Amino acid sequence: MTTPPGGAPGGSAPSSISDAAWDRARQLIDTHDPQPRFGRRRSDQRRILEAIRYKLTVGCRWNDLPRALGDDSTVHRTYLRWQRLGILHEILAAVDGASPNGQP
Repeated sequence: MTTPPGGAPGGSAPSSISDAAWDRARQLIDTHDPQPRFGRRRSDQRRILEAIRYKLTVGCRWNDLPRALGDDSTVHRTYLRWQRLGILHEILAAVDGASPNGQP
């Protein structure tokens, strides 16, 4: 099993996304993909974003994500939703400290 950044397999890992980077990403998520008014609350979006970044960096299959990063189906659905909404690239750029057009 692959160990998530800064954590043990199956355990909880400290966030690999700084608070400042998360604030930038959260603003985009809250604006373009707000929490539904009804139904279940969404899973921890910060942890999902960490899982998406992990998957894109490591290149593993969705179902090989470390358990500490959350349910692979939830992560994959969120990835597809953000991609469909056209905000995935913007969110990743905000976390990595670059503007969406590739400029720092």
